[in-house]
Amino acid sequence: GIGSVELANVMVYSALLGQAIDLPMDSAAWEAKLNDLIANSTHEKKVVEVSNEDFSASFRK
Repeated sequence: GIGSVELANVMVYSALLGQAIDLPMDSAAWEAKLNDLIANSTHEKKVVEVSNEDFSASFRK
C-alpha cells in the first residue's frame, strides 16, 4: 500500500542525501529532489525504430 511506497521513497531519499530521514517524510522536499535529478539528468533515451517487415514467414504454421 501507500506505506510501502513511502518507505521505499524514504530509503531512496536517505541514500541520495546520505543521512537518516524521519517518517513521515517531507513530500515537498522529496519532490524537489526528484525534479532536481530529472533536470540534471544526462541520460539519453535510445530511439528504437519500428520495422514494417513481414515476419509471418518466420513462424511455423
